[in-house]
Amino acid sequence: MMGQLLRIGQVCKLYGISLDTLRHYDKIGLLKPIVTEPSGYRYYSFEQLDILEMILAGRSLDISLENLQKRLASGEIEDYILLVKEQQAAIEERKKALQQLENHSRQMSDLLTQISLHKNDDDLGSIQYETLDKEIYQMPIEMFPPAGFDWNNTGSFLQMEQWSFYQSDSAGFVAELPRNAGISYQDVEHTGKMFSESGNIKTVEITGMFGKTKFWGKNSELHTYLNKICKNFHLCDAELLVKYLFALAHEDLDNDYFVEIYFPNH
Repeated sequence: MMGQLLRIGQVCKLYGISLDTLRHYDKIGLLKPIVTEPSGYRYYSFEQLDILEMILAGRSLDISLENLQKRLASGEIEDYILLVKEQQAAIEERKKALQQLENHSRQMSDLLTQISLHKNDDDLGSIQYETLDKEIYQMPIEMFPPAGFDWNNTGSFLQMEQWSFYQSDSAGFVAELPRNAGISYQDVEHTGKMFSESGNIKTVEITGMFGKTKFWGKNSELHTYLNKICKNFHLCDAELLVKYLFALAHEDLDNDYFVEIYFPNH
């Protein structure tokens, strides 16, 4: 009888797995060895090796031990077919997620390259004009980000656009820091699911032709640049929109920002 059994060390060597792996399978009841008394030696029969091979095949497909245990308990071929089909569907979903991450990574690389080559238009002689048709959720800065936003959702985070609203006075001077912040999404349908309107969060429709320029620098420098825009284009009692594309964080918190600035086309 003992000649038909393999000791735990032999099984590990045969399949290239660790002692800890077999002990874990034993602990969770997935594959329990034959234990001899009084020595306490652990052995595996050839029939148990069939189970081990099924487990290892499942793990090679990244099937969870929990799902494998359920199918082993059933022992029906139909359950194994279903298990593999479920895993195929899960792999397809992961492939889509990885493709999205690859796309976002490429976009980030392109943005960083753009930032490294950017020079501020100090003379404001290269202003572009763009038609906007955008819905922005506006809220007091102290509420940003809203409680409904999930920072752990990579797709949501990467699609999010962050905005600030600057207001010039009757003399065309941006004297105060923005009191409102905003969020918009490239996926409009997703945005509607993120927020519910309340007295503190409102939807702002931004439509029409706007002047547009880009800026790279400190927050204080951005404020100066906004005043230059207001003076140059005579923007009195006007709202300027700033979309934050990238923040280069510094230990002293004097961060650099790369932004797009939109202002009314008067």
